[in-house]
Amino acid sequence: MVGGIERKGRRQTEIAWKVTTEEVKARGYNLDFKNPHTIAEDHGDPAELLRKLEESEEQANSLTSLSIPSQECRCSRWVTSRMGV
Repeated sequence: MVGGIERKGRRQTEIAWKVTTEEVKARGYNLDFKNPHTIAEDHGDPAELLRKLEESEEQANSLTSLSIPSQECRCSRWVTSRMGV
């Protein structure tokens, strides 16, 4: 046998791992295996994350309500001043 799990020099690392043919068959030949060496990150309490998101959105909305001329507005003033309008 040339390839396979018993191939010489094949080692498992944090980014290379072995699965059996039975595992592949059981998944319907779907090769999208998650890395078994990774540790799931804890992103925190979902309710707290939503609260922070809402606060950030409120802050962003308050900033966009300020009266700041847009780039288009400044550009049109420059063009009309050059045209003598």
